[in-house]
Amino acid sequence: MDTKRSGRAARVQARTMAAPVYLPAARLNVGPIDLLGPEGVQRIHRAAMRILFQTGIVFRDPVALADWARAGANVQGERVHIPEDLVMHLISQAPADYRFHARNPAHTVDVGGKSAVFANVYGAPFVYGLDGERRRSELADTRNFLKLAQMSPAMHVAGILPVEPQDVPVAQRHLDLVSSALSLSDKPIMGSVHSETAARDTIDMLRIVFGDDHLQQNVVVTALLNCNTPLVWDETML
Repeated sequence: MDTKRSGRAARVQARTMAAPVYLPAARLNVGPIDLLGPEGVQRIHRAAMRILFQTGIVFRDPVALADWARAGANVQGERVHIPEDLVMHLISQAPADYRFHARNPAHTVDVGGKSAVFANVYGAPFVYGLDGERRRSELADTRNFLKLAQMSPAMHVAGILPVEPQDVPVAQRHLDLVSSALSLSDKPIMGSVHSETAARDTIDMLRIVFGDDHLQQNVVVTALLNCNTPLVWDETML
């Protein structure tokens, strides 16, 4: 046996097949950068409070409307008028930071404060192949991007929907997405929220992975929600 050759091969393999060294969350030691000054921030705040109270926001969901009424907002049909003191009270209850738990505790990250956490892109309907051709994205593409997110040293959150798998029926899609994210990455993931069923299924799958006690006491998922312009929240997002 040529020990010199085998030793060289081992060194080459160690260099090329080394496990990735994952980077911690970036620390924001510069900023926040004050572009507006205290007076400018207050002008934006006063305008926002005026819109919330005078114009109001439409919530197209009976559960959300009942929640707002119980909290003390002025609910008129589907339009909710929210006074500033209620807005500020609710905001004060949100944590300044929290720990986002991963399936692998080594990849758990702190969100908020001075931590900057990086996640992959979200919901692209198309992909470019290595041949340069643009095509509709499929589940195989989603799974490949989740693998890349897992291997990336600087990607802290694997997400769930780097591309939209258009070859999977919408009613089933969230099951494939969440199961793929949980099986192909041990980093924190995002949840599916395109319907109440999808959200509940997401929690049920996370309960299998983390256990009910851990899930009840810790943050194990986050989600991306969008309102509709102008000033409308629909039932799907709520």
